[in-house]
Amino acid sequence: MGWLISLPQHDSARVAVSLGYSFGHNAFMVRHREDNGWEPDDLAGLGELLDRDQVIGTRLAKELFDIVDEVWLSDPYVQDFVALAKQEKP
Repeated sequence: MGWLISLPQHDSARVAVSLGYSFGHNAFMVRHREDNGWEPDDLAGLGELLDRDQVIGTRLAKELFDIVDEVWLSDPYVQDFVALAKQEKP
């Protein structure tokens, strides 16, 4: 499962962050820019796609993972996806 999240910054510009779910870590992880499969059309209007190194350890990371945690805890479709995918792992 991959997510692309767009967040406003202090100067009104937007940035985008690519996340992927790691079944090995049972967590969403910020992906490196070159590891994403997003097409230019996917990124249109979402802002500059940041690299993992530009996000981890910053205030943006906390904001990003607060959003991810809220979705994780409240979206039954995400919970079902992860539960079913775990069952299908060899």
